[in-house]
Amino acid sequence: MYGFSLAVAAFVAVVALFTLQSPETPPLVRESVAFDGARAMDDVRTIATEFPRRVAGSEQDGRLTLWLVAQLEQIGLEASIESFPARRGGRAVGLQNVYAFDEGTARGTIALVANRDIVRSATQGANDNATGVAALLELARVFALTSHRHRLLFLWTDGDAEGGLGAANFVARHEIDDLVAVVAVRAVAPNGASALRVEGWSDRPRLAPPWIWLLSAPAARTNGAPLAELPGPFTQMLRLAAPLAGGLQAPFVAAGVPAVSLTAVAPEVPAPADTLDNVSGQTLGRVGAAVQAMVMTIDGAKLPPERSGGSIFLTRRRALPGPSLAVVLVAFFLPLLAVTLDLYAQCRRARLAPRPAWVRAALAAAPWLVLVALTYLANLVGVLPGGPGGVLAPRAEVVAEPRYLRVALLLAVFALVVVYAAGVERRVGRRLPADSRSLVLVAYVSLLLIAAGFALLNVYSLLLVLPAALIWPLARPGGWLRSVLPALLGLSLLGAAAAHCAVSSGLGADVWWYLFTLFQTRALPAPVALLGVLFLSTTVFYARAMHAAPRPAG
Repeated sequence: MYGFSLAVAAFVAVVALFTLQSPETPPLVRESVAFDGARAMDDVRTIATEFPRRVAGSEQDGRLTLWLVAQLEQIGLEASIESFPARRGGRAVGLQNVYAFDEGTARGTIALVANRDIVRSATQGANDNATGVAALLELARVFALTSHRHRLLFLWTDGDAEGGLGAANFVARHEIDDLVAVVAVRAVAPNGASALRVEGWSDRPRLAPPWIWLLSAPAARTNGAPLAELPGPFTQMLRLAAPLAGGLQAPFVAAGVPAVSLTAVAPEVPAPADTLDNVSGQTLGRVGAAVQAMVMTIDGAKLPPERSGGSIFLTRRRALPGPSLAVVLVAFFLPLLAVTLDLYAQCRRARLAPRPAWVRAALAAAPWLVLVALTYLANLVGVLPGGPGGVLAPRAEVVAEPRYLRVALLLAVFALVVVYAAGVERRVGRRLPADSRSLVLVAYVSLLLIAAGFALLNVYSLLLVLPAALIWPLARPGGWLRSVLPALLGLSLLGAAAAHCAVSSGLGADVWWYLFTLFQTRALPAPVALLGVLFLSTTVFYARAMHAAPRPAG
């Protein structure tokens, strides 16, 4: 039954290949660009030296706002200042977004976005993000003197250095159905830039459509900018399955708008050392020219109707629609369903009562649920730090300060609960003995229910539990290699997602604290966290059941 169901799932996957589409990426315009890198670099120097400590809500942040308004007035654009409340360090502060429109003749708006605030530990924030602020200002000057069809929006956000507050607030307060595309720029001119990182993720199961991703590569190549790094299919699927994005594009992509962020990749420089000495005016000019070329192409092209969603590009010429990907993921759970139904029939024929097995499973899950409750309680009473709100970025200050002792205390309490639950389970096991087949059946049913829960919240998250669905039925009673290892391999994509987050965010070994912070601040939604914890507990339960099961005779 397993083999036949797996063949059916493979057939569904082959059929899905017939739904591949062309990304319909518009050809890059060949008109010359007018981005003045030297003038933009002068603005970077002004921002970094006159407003060096522009932490969100600070006096220098406010002074930079007024300076931007004055520059926009010189260009001939009418600037708007939009205030909104936020909390920083446990206190309320007022933040401000600054934006201006340059009207066009066609329907639709193209937005250019940069955050102007910096993290507290920065001294100048020259690259991150004076370069983005200056690049956007220079683009406003260029397009004010250049004809364009669509209305252009230039948006400088506040509170985005750590938590995506400004961009999220703008999306919440404005009608965004008119937005054709969004291009955000951040930290685009470090010394020694080796590539241009393109991000089209969100904190929802959505990606920017393939065409806007693929447009960035020729724009960078044609204008001498660092080559654009485009994600592979597996990375895109992993991001759909575990949406944890914290870039400027994230709120727009989550709302269905085609949006990407551009960041230049270079050897990492600590925030206090992010000074003018580490900024390249040449890179700034080339990246700015690439962004201008992207906007000119979007402005002049007939764009595909596709918005942000679940579509991924396999190559530059082939994209898989999101619904097809979802159907394939669901199909690969057929083998587990078939094995579960067969095992259920065996248990019925053997007249095995399911109640003892469910009681044992509940006792196995109890310590994990206690851990969730304790973690949320610790956050509520202030034992663990709270997040800044919005999308928690890997560079947020709360992420940079792991609380080792407090987490160790939580783990100690968890260990005590595990020991207590194990004692209770032994006593229950003597009174309510459970057959190994019924224990395995309960594990399979639990995994299917967990998968169903994930599918209701985010169908692409089925990818994270797919290894368990495919590998668990292959486990056999006996030694660790036959029983425990297959159970643990079911967690492999959770580990892959954590490793990808560690590498892509630059957090390295500290990624555990970032993921834990997402969990305890509920930046990771509570239902998702609960299902993830139940998946871990079910894995441990299944491994123990298979390891303790008697080997078949012969």
